[in-house]
Amino acid sequence: MKSQMACALLVAFVLAMAGCAPEDSLFGLVGDNDKEFDQRLVGDWSMQSGSEFKPGEQSARIVFRQSGNDPEYEVTLFDFDEHGMNIVCTGQLVRLGTALFIDFGTRSPEKHKFAEIPFPALETHIFGRIRIEQNSVRIDFLSDDWVKAQVQAGKMTLATVGTKDGPVISAPTEELRKFALEHAQDSGAFSESYSMIRNQQPPA
Repeated sequence: MKSQMACALLVAFVLAMAGCAPEDSLFGLVGDNDKEFDQRLVGDWSMQSGSEFKPGEQSARIVFRQSGNDPEYEVTLFDFDEHGMNIVCTGQLVRLGTALFIDFGTRSPEKHKFAEIPFPALETHIFGRIRIEQNSVRIDFLSDDWVKAQVQAGKMTLATVGTKDGPVISAPTEELRKFALEHAQDSGAFSESYSMIRNQQPPA
């Protein structure tokens, strides 16, 4: 089921923010030669659903750290449920043309130690257009509802597979990158928005 193979951050977004879901993809945007990294994203942030952060409204705490010397982020969303559980995943920046995207994926047991590893498991991704300022960030994810509507109308240009919870994108990375570049300015496709403001200085 889609809910079983959704990446951890997607689950956290849905539960913590009670918003609509970004679209799942079996493959990510990241290519072999992508080395994009922005130090401004490292730090401790408050996150809300919506394109503009509204002080005083409910928010979640999310932290981005650099993963060793790699151009990759280790991402932790804290206290996403009533039991105080944290959600972890990876994040990588991808520049396509003049647009900057971020790809969130499942953390690999080959690079990270786990006390317990769920099995069977399938790595998946969610991705979106990202805009980074010194103390604020906005991410516009590819919309689940937009993809469903495109599939139903026979207009979806990327391959998908059907699940009981809706379509999952199955197109390979190169096709995803072409699609993302072509739709970078499409506010209908990339319409699941989240905004963040910095809580403190970047962690050491």
